Amino acid sequence: MPAAANGRPQPRRCARLRITGRKAHRLERVAEGLRAAGADFRTCVSDVADRDASRRLADATLEAFGAIDGLVGTSSAASP
Repeated sequence: MPAAANGRPQPRRCARLRITGRKAHRLERVAEGLRAAGADFRTCVSDVADRDASRRLADATLEAFGAIDGLVGTSSAASP
């Protein structure tokens, strides 16, 4: 995906993307820009630390798109 001047990835017109996070308002803010760029972009509020939630995310993505071509995981965790 090429990057725009602001450093954010710019999807190709045929891109189908799904992101997950714990805060719906943040997901939707990102989604608005990517949808405007032409992506079929969907969000899913979830916590990847929860194995069952991750499985539901994968299942929902397969149902929506028919296949998963790639996964990118970026998460952080803090410990005391």
